[in-house]
Amino acid sequence: METVNTTARLQKLRELMRQHKVDLYIVPSEDAHSSEYIAHTDARREFISGFTGSAGTAIISLDKAALATDGRYFNQASKQLDGNWELLKQGLQDVPTWQEWTADQSAPGDGQSGKVVGVDPTIVTAPDAKKLQDKIKKKGGKELVAIAENLVDQVWGADKPSRPNEPARVLGQEYAGRKFQDKIEELRKELDKKKAAAFVVSMLDEIAWLFNMRGNDIPYNPVFFSYAVVTPTTVTLYIDESKLDEKAKAHLMGVTIRPYEEIFSDIASLANSDKDSPADASAAPKKKYLVSTKASWALQRALGGESNVDEVRSPVGDAKAIKNPTELEGMRACHIRDGAALTEFFAWLEDELITKQTKLDEVQAADKLEQIRSKHDKYMGLSFDTISSTGENAAVIHYKPEPGACSIIDPSKVYLCDSGAQYLDGTTDTTRTLHFGEPSAMEKESYTLVLKGHIALDQAVFPKGTSGFALDTLARQYLWQNGLEYRHGTGHGIGSYLNVHEGPIGIGTRIQYSEVPLAVGNVISNEPGQEKPCLTAHFSPPTLHLQQLLGNHLAPKMPLGDPSQLGRVAFFPQLALQHHIAAHEGRATPRLPETAISRHALDLLPALREGGLRALFAEDCLGEVGDGSTVHVDYCVGEGLQGAILRVLRFGRGGGGEFGWHGEL
Repeated sequence: METVNTTARLQKLRELMRQHKVDLYIVPSEDAHSSEYIAHTDARREFISGFTGSAGTAIISLDKAALATDGRYFNQASKQLDGNWELLKQGLQDVPTWQEWTADQSAPGDGQSGKVVGVDPTIVTAPDAKKLQDKIKKKGGKELVAIAENLVDQVWGADKPSRPNEPARVLGQEYAGRKFQDKIEELRKELDKKKAAAFVVSMLDEIAWLFNMRGNDIPYNPVFFSYAVVTPTTVTLYIDESKLDEKAKAHLMGVTIRPYEEIFSDIASLANSDKDSPADASAAPKKKYLVSTKASWALQRALGGESNVDEVRSPVGDAKAIKNPTELEGMRACHIRDGAALTEFFAWLEDELITKQTKLDEVQAADKLEQIRSKHDKYMGLSFDTISSTGENAAVIHYKPEPGACSIIDPSKVYLCDSGAQYLDGTTDTTRTLHFGEPSAMEKESYTLVLKGHIALDQAVFPKGTSGFALDTLARQYLWQNGLEYRHGTGHGIGSYLNVHEGPIGIGTRIQYSEVPLAVGNVISNEPGQEKPCLTAHFSPPTLHLQQLLGNHLAPKMPLGDPSQLGRVAFFPQLALQHHIAAHEGRATPRLPETAISRHALDLLPALREGGLRALFAEDCLGEVGDGSTVHVDYCVGEGLQGAILRVLRFGRGGGGEFGWHGEL
């Protein structure tokens, strides 16, 4: 991983800080829409620090610089940061949060008064700004100030990339499942319920979903730069009109189109017009404006400040997380195609590495997978950078191989592939940990503990109202029993041809996951892991991990209440359905004739039957995974929930592997 010399950049930034009379300057990762993945033009934290991970905050004082990030990126950040930076490992004991570190640095000292902290108000949320302000004041710091002109942009200068301006496309109702006008009306019901004047929509994926449109302004995320304002009687979309063709304009009939840059002046005028309305003592209380808790401080300020705004968890985000039947069917269909692509890729990879003894690097493997995926119907691109990693690189969470600077895949070591794709009908996210040689006893043990947690979460039955926070321990319990842990979440929501990471749901230790119960229609991942740099491996189950929360038709009667009050995490057809689910329901799992297998998969049968990947299961756990022998259901290459054709790996206690095809799970 390349380390960037940031000395000159920091020197120039500090000169600008002195000009603006600020002692510390905050550089978040996010853009003006709180996006996790950002366009190159918004990669300010990466530019100033040299750290390329997707999460983190940089804090620069006149004599220090710190980069705070979470456990996914400790290894990466330690390699990429140069000597100018201190790494704040968030979540570790005795390590301050970046807000605490900033507040400490703002405190008075050596006869000096408290210090001023500056930030671009468009790229920090209003709640985060308030919390930081409170911490600064508590430590004796002077204040948090909004600096309209981003200082890092000025350091970047003419080399800063321009904002993308790709076309915004209409997503047909055959994929969206609902008219956007119906979604607007549902949102207006929320406005009426909360007695609000308007809702300002600032998250890009929410706007794309709300208007049944997709774009290409941010890599891997089919979104477009925009804002929207919905009132009880009007809808306004703030977007560069050059992005809209005639079809898009016709689709948006009845929606007012305004320039993207006018959002702040327009909502300020809207708020001022309400303020200037004549007072009437008998009138109802003045209505406030709704904004998401992820809306920027700049939006709140434009609307007249905290007293004029209600910050809420976005009703658009909540609605988007519950997939409609069309979206769910699309997710099933795209995973069938994606599973077929992965089957072909892994068969090719094993043939190249073992049979042909080909030297392949991590990027070559990732490129081959992308090539295979691109042949499939409705393919629109990747959903994130493919994590193709061998040996010690597999222990780096969110590792990104670079051409000319990556490793040759070593068949004697663990190989991890975490990848996903965007299709018109859905989004995929798949992790596989493979071994083409003889895994060690410790590798088998760690792998098995992770798999047991994965299955425990898969089998969970729980009352309505249960959150992902409450379920998280199911996946970690077997690791904990052995003194092990992983420094990432267990699961995240996934968009429907949208962002691969989708809130507000998730399974993990983040406090926000306790605030939103899982609901029927959610699509969420199941991906515990185990990173052991000493073993040069990242262990995760050999199962695709996307799951759909299903309703009472899968929930057994329990003393917890009526089955309609229960949900069950259950896999899509190709996503690691355990054969014993069918057995518990009294259904057979007959072998399907080869004529029932798709032509694409049939071509792969000889390669799959000749050898296959070795099991990573620990010997003493085999009986827990299957019925006598280990049975693991893997990639689906058929169609439909009841008629799914699945690749089944059978591993006996002797350790050998045999491939078969089963269905009707």
